[in-house]
Amino acid sequence: ALGANKTQLIGMKAFRYWNGIKGFLRQTLCFQTFFLTNAVF
Repeated sequence: ALGANKTQLIGMKAFRYWNGIKGFLRQTLCFQTFFLTNAVF
């Protein structure tokens, strides 16, 4: 039971970390697109 809890905790941390990375990348891409659009037009 303890091992399963530990695995679950690590999984949750990894999931949250991955979501954070995805959110950061999405924000960065949106910002770059916005910046490029403003620079070009």
